[in-house]
Amino acid sequence: MNNNLENNSTQLDKNIWFCVLNLTNFLIVKQECVYGIPKNSRALKQFEKIKEGDLLLFYAISPQKRIVGKANVISPMFLTTKKSPWKDRLYPYRVKISKMDTFVAMSRDFLGKVRFGERIPVGKSVFQLSNEDFEIIRSISKGQK
Repeated sequence: MNNNLENNSTQLDKNIWFCVLNLTNFLIVKQECVYGIPKNSRALKQFEKIKEGDLLLFYAISPQKRIVGKANVISPMFLTTKKSPWKDRLYPYRVKISKMDTFVAMSRDFLGKVRFGERIPVGKSVFQLSNEDFEIIRSISKGQK
């Protein structure tokens, strides 16, 4: 288990995405190595910009309210009608991700220091982080071992 975001594969020449989900769905993402969004999601415009090699940071909104994992995108976005591994709904827009060998479990100390402020943007299940915001989050995570 690694409690920070330091990693040789974390490169700032790739896009970094902040993915907001509940802990149950995160555990499915981690197990299945796939991340998805619903068909009628407002996040689709953002999701379509995710590319192979990009980094996804996963933020659990319940019960922990913290960054719980990270993974690299290893496929282009694809649309599928296959049965969803998620129990709450179908998430047909998906990307395959690398195996998560870390469980960051980082506190919310970064909120208020990043560009998006004190709260996770309402209605945004996935959004791109600036390199500056990622560096703030990464520097805070270094002290949480």
